[in-house]
Amino acid sequence: TIADSIYTDAGVYSCHSINVVDEVTSNEATLVVEVSPAISSHPVFQTRNMSDSVTFSCASAGVPAPNITWNTTGQAVISNATANNVVSGSDSTLYTTRSELTVSNVQKSYDGNFSCTASNGVGSPATFNPATLTVQVKPTLVAVNK
Repeated sequence: TIADSIYTDAGVYSCHSINVVDEVTSNEATLVVEVSPAISSHPVFQTRNMSDSVTFSCASAGVPAPNITWNTTGQAVISNATANNVVSGSDSTLYTTRSELTVSNVQKSYDGNFSCTASNGVGSPATFNPATLTVQVKPTLVAVNK
């Protein structure tokens, strides 16, 4: 029995018994230790001009490898980001890998908080601290008739 197993206890085990009469070895058994998601880095505050691109990064660890869900202002943008995903909007495209979210052609409507959540079915999901995206808009001249 391995009480309170930890990640480093994972491996292949067998039992070997010897007495004066005989020697016996059991079949091998594999111990897999699952680990709930943990935060190793989170997205950071960024400022971009309209039409620029922006990339947010977050990293997590766990066994099995966590799935990442990106959120903006409380709504899921992309979930289960285990491979390259592309979601196109009306003006912008969101690209994601396991640990990065890239928004191309940033629009003013993307002003707000971006966060990611890691989950793998073990323990509670890990939610990353949100990062704020501030989108700057170029000034325009308006003619005023007097």
